[in-house]
Amino acid sequence: MTKKTKIIIFSSLALVGILYVATKGKGNSNSGGQGGGGNGNGGSGGLDVNLLANDLFTAMEGCGTAWDNGDSGGVTGIMKSLKSDSDFDALSMAFGQRTIHACKIAFWSDDFTGNMVECLKDELDDSETAEINDILASNGITRKI
Repeated sequence: MTKKTKIIIFSSLALVGILYVATKGKGNSNSGGQGGGGNGNGGSGGLDVNLLANDLFTAMEGCGTAWDNGDSGGVTGIMKSLKSDSDFDALSMAFGQRTIHACKIAFWSDDFTGNMVECLKDELDDSETAEINDILASNGITRKI
């Protein structure tokens, strides 16, 4: 394989990865992978915690993290929708234990299996974790990531 061919292949893979990360989380409907327990609603105010758990899984799955898609999406939007400790607990129960698959082009990353808090700790850096904890606290939630 020539050097030019290798460069073209690498560039193509990089472009695919960039496009995937750029479009990740643009829609919040998904059928979402592995599930935990939960009864569908479980949280206060009619929250569909199973849908939120699947959206949270999708936000973390694969390349990149869908961080903020406004008030209704991404990790921050999901956390903003929680209004009590019971909402947090219901979401955590609905999330259950899941495997977050690493980006297929990021050979240095490994898949991670854990509960909601463990997956978020693995996925987020310190400043993102602090931001999520601030969102939770501002909604009167005492639970932390």
